[in-house]
Amino acid sequence: LTVLYNDLHPTVGLVSIACTSNNISVGGVFNIDVNSPNPPKDLIVYLVRVSLETTIELTTKRKGKQTVPVQRHKLFEKGWVPPKNNDGSHGDGKKTDGFVRNSGTEDAWTVQGIARMPDDNHIRASTVAASKASIRFSHIIVVEIVHSRRPAESTATTPEEEAKERRLKVFALRQPV
Repeated sequence: LTVLYNDLHPTVGLVSIACTSNNISVGGVFNIDVNSPNPPKDLIVYLVRVSLETTIELTTKRKGKQTVPVQRHKLFEKGWVPPKNNDGSHGDGKKTDGFVRNSGTEDAWTVQGIARMPDDNHIRASTVAASKASIRFSHIIVVEIVHSRRPAESTATTPEEEAKERRLKVFALRQPV
């Protein structure tokens, strides 16, 4: 498994994403490394999540090709997204993790970890492309970075006002595995 991304994103800035393993299989482990060496000063990174999306297609002579809704398996998560309103929800992620990176610092940020692919009880291996099987499984690994930046037209003078003006954005890298 090798998922690599190195590019300058308009809102996240320079970002590098690597999901690597010598031998990936059902139930196997892989390394995650997401970092930004020189992020914008006003960037807040709330959450980094890695998940696996499974698509199942069934082909029959009578009904033709049918697709099951995509199944998502969360493999790794670090950070916390606060609730949008005070509606009693706890937000997304673990509050004890806090933000991955808060604004106002010029420091680089890094998220590293190890994740395990789901085992045979949860997923099946991808179907080979040339196979004529009537049930086909395909998988996409998704790396999401939930973040926000201060709006260009911002007139906020306090952190509370600035927090209300910020809009959450999600950078998602999707790659077949």
